[in-house]
Amino acid sequence: MKKIILILLLILTQQVYSQKEAYHWYFGTNTGLDFSNTHTESTSLGNVLGVPNTVQGPINTFEGCFSISDKNGNFLFASDGMTVYNKNLAVMQNGTGLFGHPSSTNSGIVIPVPDNPALYYIVTAPDRNNTAPGLCYSTVNMSANGGLGAVVLKNVSLTFGSSGYPINHAYENLTAVGHANGKDYWVISRVRSKIFAWLITSAGINVNPVISEIGMDLGIPTVAPSSIGVGAIKISPDGKRIIHADYRFGSDHYLTIGNFDTSTGKASSFQFVSTFLEHLYSLEFSPTANYLYFTAIEREHRGLYVKPINNISAPFTKILSNIDNVQLGPDNRIYAIGNMQSSLWIILDPDNGGKQIAEVPNKFVSPRLPKLGLPPFITSFFNIKPIKGKELVCVGNDAEYSVEIPSIGSGTQQIAYLEWDFGDGTPVVKDYNMSASVTTYKQIHKYENKGIYTIRVTPYMVNGLPENSKITTIASTIAECKIVTNKMIRSDLLPN
Repeated sequence: MKKIILILLLILTQQVYSQKEAYHWYFGTNTGLDFSNTHTESTSLGNVLGVPNTVQGPINTFEGCFSISDKNGNFLFASDGMTVYNKNLAVMQNGTGLFGHPSSTNSGIVIPVPDNPALYYIVTAPDRNNTAPGLCYSTVNMSANGGLGAVVLKNVSLTFGSSGYPINHAYENLTAVGHANGKDYWVISRVRSKIFAWLITSAGINVNPVISEIGMDLGIPTVAPSSIGVGAIKISPDGKRIIHADYRFGSDHYLTIGNFDTSTGKASSFQFVSTFLEHLYSLEFSPTANYLYFTAIEREHRGLYVKPINNISAPFTKILSNIDNVQLGPDNRIYAIGNMQSSLWIILDPDNGGKQIAEVPNKFVSPRLPKLGLPPFITSFFNIKPIKGKELVCVGNDAEYSVEIPSIGSGTQQIAYLEWDFGDGTPVVKDYNMSASVTTYKQIHKYENKGIYTIRVTPYMVNGLPENSKITTIASTIAECKIVTNKMIRSDLLPN
């Protein structure tokens, strides 16, 4: 019997937030880390693979800094909040006079403009000593100046909408996360008793922020010693949790922890954790948001602490002294630095509470040493990616499915294999071909019966246990694609 086969393809077109945008870090006194070039380092735990190279950078900053690379990991530009440097480490065209500040906790963050790969927004935050400019955004066009880029719009104020707060109440914190639609972004800041989230789409920045009430007013920004307005804010890689560090002198030094909805930009269900640690400063989530890492940067409390995020009442533990800042890397390890310290510390197992910490001595060489700051990135860069493939497939046809695993991890948190379950009763497929140099893993499967199937990919760690927080799924509809016609039409369409 002759048949006409109508093949229907519907590709899941979800934006990929690649980790390679976070490949180049510039900070401190003209130093930096390059994750596009890694090597094996001798550390306090023995040899560690995949450690980023130390590089000379264009920035000399005490705190604030930020940078961005393209989706392939090629460095584009960096800044201290006031001056933008291009990929040649020279001042970008029209790249001076931005209203961020090198002494701001987060002097700025970079957001790609959706649907326009040449354009980027720089959102800046002022120093608490001069909050008059408030939060601002500028636009970089990377197609300008022969591909070196240019700042084409500068220092447009972001207001606090219906809150009534004047722009000079801005704090020193900024974070950003991808929207639930996989395409747009939220840029977020805490000011006094509220969380403000501005939506960024291909149409631009929505100047009317989504406002969420926290319930605790930290006050108007002030200079030292009270230092109201200092301290970081961070969203978890999956976009579900938000946290702010209260740096204020003489307070109870709260961690404010809440939920975040990447569909609406609303934050909710806030809880306040009193630490009694002076000058809380930097924050980071483990890749699966099981643990929170935070620093205090003054006196005997100075150091790095860890706390399980899902148990607010659980105690926090000091795991390193003399640490000032932490940042999740594109390899899903957390990196820690101390002001004027030559060592680099690497938390190899951040989802296990930081039990494996490798110190790389003399990683930085004077005078190019870290200070207080590390560059922030859109936290979605560090989230596990969804399965991609055909949502609608014909019975009996091969279909390819893929999943992106940006990093297989290391130590006890290393992924040993992926288990693919296609939901149709066929044996699961175990893919042991895991490699630090591979980020996309594929399988081809053929369904023999129509129906709706859930495909599930489960990573298994070297200890043989599944990493349940990283399981990813997709629904695939399998349909009969034969067109039934009468013999005359069939013979006309398919001649002998």
